[in-house]
Amino acid sequence: MSEYQYAKFERLDEYLNAKARQALRSISSRAEISATSFQVYYSYSDLNTEPIEVMSEYFDIGFYYAD
Repeated sequence: MSEYQYAKFERLDEYLNAKARQALRSISSRAEISATSFQVYYSYSDLNTEPIEVMSEYFDIGFYYAD
C-alpha cells in the first residue's frame, strides 16, 4: 500500500456507456467519473484493481502516480 495514489484516465473519441461507468464505480466509490474520464486519489488505501487494466479496458490515455 502506498501513502498516496492518484489516477486520471481520459477517453478521447467516444463516451463511456452506463455499463462501463457502473463497472468503474465498482472499482472505486470515491472516484469522479464522467462520460469521458475517471479520476481518483487515495491517501490511505489502494485502487481495487491494477491501473493498467482500467486503462486498457476503458480509456485512451492515463496517468497514475504512487508515492
